[in-house]
Amino acid sequence: MQTDHAWVRSDWQVADNVVAGTTTRYGGYSTVPALAEFNLGLNVGDVPRLVQRNRQGLARLIEGQSHRQCHRQGDAQITEPVDVQWLDQVHGSDCLYVGLDSDLTAAPQADAMWTDQRGLALAIQSADCVPVVITDTAGTVVGAAHGGWRGLVAGVLPQLVRSMSDESSALHAWVGPCIGRAHFEVGEDVWRPIERICAEAVYPHLTDNRKRLVDLPLLTQRQLQACGVRSVSQSGLCTYARAEFYSHRQATHLRGQGAQTGRMATFICRIA
Repeated sequence: MQTDHAWVRSDWQVADNVVAGTTTRYGGYSTVPALAEFNLGLNVGDVPRLVQRNRQGLARLIEGQSHRQCHRQGDAQITEPVDVQWLDQVHGSDCLYVGLDSDLTAAPQADAMWTDQRGLALAIQSADCVPVVITDTAGTVVGAAHGGWRGLVAGVLPQLVRSMSDESSALHAWVGPCIGRAHFEVGEDVWRPIERICAEAVYPHLTDNRKRLVDLPLLTQRQLQACGVRSVSQSGLCTYARAEFYSHRQATHLRGQGAQTGRMATFICRIA
């Protein structure tokens, strides 16, 4: 896994014309201690002007990586700025297509999106939930999904896979940093619906019979495989356990219910 100060590069074998990864909390402009520094969420109590600067910084980060990859390949570089599409994520299963005529200033309500357009980055916000990016073997189509546990149960990943391709076996998925099994302790209202669709992702709790530990990365992988996606790579990084990431659950444990925390972005962009 390649880790830079400001982002984690996706570790998967896909076409060189695809850039993907996850930001860390470092390298931005947010000054509130709980949100410092590279918060990309507008609805977490941060100064909107600073969040917009961070989002502009993400676009420049993607552009810089795009230029480096194009230079290595000997391809023509992207000469126009990279546009970034954001969503108003609602923990559901709706999936939408983003095209050249889309209003990129709007953040439509959905939890997954895809595009076949060059130079258009798709960004998913998270702070423990599972971010997933997908592309095909040739890098002609890219997609991204926000996998909260409700969205995973509702079927957001099958929706995205069906929207992107009729040949799911030609798709490749990367599961970005999210909360790991050791820290996702949940009650019956959460683990029971998950157990119904993937029992192997639910583990006994050592001290409380009413609770369970849920392996969201495993649940995500099994759902993708059930859709026919054969190539699934995992970041293996836990947002709760690692200081470079925002974690909603860790913030709640440390500072109480309603504690502030920022949002990372997991992104994917077709650059050629």
